[in-house]
Amino acid sequence: MQSHLTFQPLTLDALTLYNRLTRNMYLESADFSFVNLFIWRHAHQLQYAVDHGFFIPYCNYKGNIFFMTPVGGPREQFVTLCDKLAAYSHACGRPFQMRTVPEETACLLLKEASDRYKIIPDRDNWDYLYNTRDLLELKGRKYQQKRNQINKFQKQYRYEYIPLLPPLQPATISACFDLFDRWAEPKKHLLSPEDERTALKEALENMEPLGLKGGALIVEGKFEAFSIGSLLNEATRAPIALIHFEKANPELPGIYPVINQLFLANAWKDTLYVNRENDLGLPGLRQAKKRYHPVRMLKKYTVLARQEEFC
Repeated sequence: MQSHLTFQPLTLDALTLYNRLTRNMYLESADFSFVNLFIWRHAHQLQYAVDHGFFIPYCNYKGNIFFMTPVGGPREQFVTLCDKLAAYSHACGRPFQMRTVPEETACLLLKEASDRYKIIPDRDNWDYLYNTRDLLELKGRKYQQKRNQINKFQKQYRYEYIPLLPPLQPATISACFDLFDRWAEPKKHLLSPEDERTALKEALENMEPLGLKGGALIVEGKFEAFSIGSLLNEATRAPIALIHFEKANPELPGIYPVINQLFLANAWKDTLYVNRENDLGLPGLRQAKKRYHPVRMLKKYTVLARQEEFC
């Protein structure tokens, strides 16, 4: 099988191409957001190729080389494309690995090519999908704790919500980084904040071309929380708000429910769903996301080749 593919670095110039190739797709996963591909491109050393209408991201994350799930092309050609990517990996002397594979695609491969591919669940990367109205209204007993936290915060602090509109002033960008650094300092043993800080820099500096919206909380005169998001499926009846960053001063109880609710109310109240991305397998983050009661988990899988098939 011909395995020639030409990969190139991802730039903002690829946005128009990406939108054209995916215009007929209903995208739910955070991994299919061009914003995420772009702002995390340095951490993932991300390059891409286009083949038969498929947009194919190729990553090298700390020595782990893999394809992200190609998007765009005809469904009936997906298995053929996987075979081509597996042959390409073999020609490069590497095992084939495809990550961020959604459930529907995993089922397709399991049905049509289980002799050539192994499908492995990737629970740590499942996305949490919420009903926007649920997070705005926080109705019912299951949200009682969130309402109590918000009410207590409102009584205890003087605060103001402000939109973060591009182009951001240098002082605003600096405030975002200062807060991010305060948030990240006690978490350095759990994650590598340098990559996320770089992604945040890309987001703050490219808000307008990426279509990002932001909001912040000024509490007692200080910049204490911010959130940044984008829109998936703008042209459909079921648009999804995708939250890329939400950082706050954890020493202020209730501040996370407040910024969460206010950001949705001011920026995304017309969406149907909210995707708050994955939990990275971190127990504390997993519990926090479960407490908002997702309507659905977007399951993802890793696909590996049964290598002998491509020798």
